[in-house]
Amino acid sequence: MKIYTKLSREIKTCVQLGGAGSDNLRLRLCLEKARKNNVPKHIVDGAIKSGLNEKDANMEYIGYEGYGAGGVAVLVDSLTENKNRTAQQVRTLFSLHKGQLGTSVQWCFEKKGVVNFTIPMSHSKMDIIYDNLFEKVSDMDGVEDLKIEPTQNDMEKEFLECSLFCSPESVHNLKSLLDTEKTNIEKGMNITIQNITCEIGQVPTSFIEITDPEVAESIQNLIEKLNDHDDVQNVYHNALFNIPEEQDE
Repeated sequence: MKIYTKLSREIKTCVQLGGAGSDNLRLRLCLEKARKNNVPKHIVDGAIKSGLNEKDANMEYIGYEGYGAGGVAVLVDSLTENKNRTAQQVRTLFSLHKGQLGTSVQWCFEKKGVVNFTIPMSHSKMDIIYDNLFEKVSDMDGVEDLKIEPTQNDMEKEFLECSLFCSPESVHNLKSLLDTEKTNIEKGMNITIQNITCEIGQVPTSFIEITDPEVAESIQNLIEKLNDHDDVQNVYHNALFNIPEEQDE
């Protein structure tokens, strides 16, 4: 799988740049991402070993900024050994999907720590679940906000995907707190908390509502093609899709 290759390369680079110790925060986050994406242990271990044996890192992290269709802000994180090649290819993808690379959009985002976990779908109303869960986690040191979204896993079972937001510096402590408080929260709400992971990402400070199906398709195609690119690690955007359902005539 392509995600395995991308994460293996990133793990190797993290080790080359900062070693394999627990004090390498970039590596810790990368290992969290690998766990979230079910990367097999032998691939992770092989990438770490390769990074320790090959000390000269020829990869570098490069960020790109631009706008997609409809004025949607897009940030792209890449890991590349040839920044000129990657820049040209990313620029082409933006152009092909009615976007423009090179305009600063970082002001549309804020760097945040995010602790993700899932709970089973409930028949309760979403606002009740939100209020009850936020009451349980709001006293945990570092929590700034909570987001809950319906999702499905590979078995097509319905879950609620929950995200706790905090400062980037607090993300590992917050994950540890959630691990510690997990049992109490589960008992208090009669739920099961699963798949706890953490990351540092770019969170939109405002959103662009997209109601035009053609514009939505251009944005979604751009995001898909960027994510498919071998050198791209993360793609962030501030689109809020709100496509009206077609009415039967």
